[in-house]
Amino acid sequence: MDGLKRLDEAIAGVRAELEQAQGKGPFSDQLAQLEQMRAFVMRYGAHALTFYPIDNPIRVRVAAVVMQGILNEDLTKLSKDFLSLIEAMRERMRERYGMPVPGLRFSELVGPGINLDSYQIEVMDERVADGQLEAHERFNQHKSFLQHIERTLTGHLDKLCGHQETAILLEQYSTSDCLQIKDDPHKLSLLTRRLKDILRQGESIAGLALIAKEVNEQATSGSSARDKSRNEQPNPELTPDITALTLYLAESSPPPLDRASLSQEFVEMQSHLFDELGVIAPQIAIANGQSIRQTGFQLQINDEQLPTEFGPAPVEFVFAELRRRADQLLTPDLVEYYLTKLKTQFPALVNVTRYYFSAKELTQQLRHRLNFRSSIKNLPRVLEELISTAVDVA
Repeated sequence: MDGLKRLDEAIAGVRAELEQAQGKGPFSDQLAQLEQMRAFVMRYGAHALTFYPIDNPIRVRVAAVVMQGILNEDLTKLSKDFLSLIEAMRERMRERYGMPVPGLRFSELVGPGINLDSYQIEVMDERVADGQLEAHERFNQHKSFLQHIERTLTGHLDKLCGHQETAILLEQYSTSDCLQIKDDPHKLSLLTRRLKDILRQGESIAGLALIAKEVNEQATSGSSARDKSRNEQPNPELTPDITALTLYLAESSPPPLDRASLSQEFVEMQSHLFDELGVIAPQIAIANGQSIRQTGFQLQINDEQLPTEFGPAPVEFVFAELRRRADQLLTPDLVEYYLTKLKTQFPALVNVTRYYFSAKELTQQLRHRLNFRSSIKNLPRVLEELISTAVDVA
């Protein structure tokens, strides 16, 4: 609870500053963020603060032989030669296509039947290439492998061009068209779509000022129409949130149901659920169940008590039940928390998202995906897809 105590102290300090400033300055936003964080910690635990709904935009998985060829002599990190080649490739692609390419994340490719020269490339969580180095390419493995990667990325640059990337590119220009688009969520979406189309055709977006001028001339701000449409539509009714979990055990549970070990297993379960689907389960309280005998256990979700189960694996049972109800784990409060975390790195994307969706509308859209066991962990990618659909409708 030390972390919670520090949060309370920080909240008290900001409240004092807010009173002194008579409600002015940035203290109001700071207080709201701290109180949001405190509510999050109370429900999910301090360890859940490390869960971040973003994944690496470019992930390259490589088998053993390829991995050894790109690491340093100690096999602890990428070699300096390989890193310099990566930077040269990124700069070359930026100059050629006008699109900055993010860093590459490498990890080992393992599994049955994996060829030792194999690799996989994922862009925004989508596997876009499976390949392997030919025997003659091993003699100059660094350059050969980077050529494979560059060819693959060239065909998928559009996936890396989202609203945040477009906003960052616009900041390099001071034309009136660029300034207008940057401040208009609807026009920013139209420009982002146009840039994606250009990149998909293998062309350059280096002439952004001219592209922005064309988009600005063809488009009108959708703000008034969008505001009117939103006012005419009632907020969607959401199914009940899962906000409280309790596991009841027999008072004298045998060693397989040791409570301290169970608590740690449930923390690990939270991590597994987040990694798989991008949702967070509330902390689970462990309590005595007066009518439960021996190895029995009973899960309570909010006020709903499930039938008593028997066996040594309550964590597996709880995980399966929560996975089945994953959509209900995503509450509007959790969505707001995710957006707050994203705003530090993706302010333009969050602003456009809020323009097209209320918190309840966004929760409903994300829950729909979870109903089909579709992960929302890489939230920027998911938001880009939802906004694209919203632009089509608007």
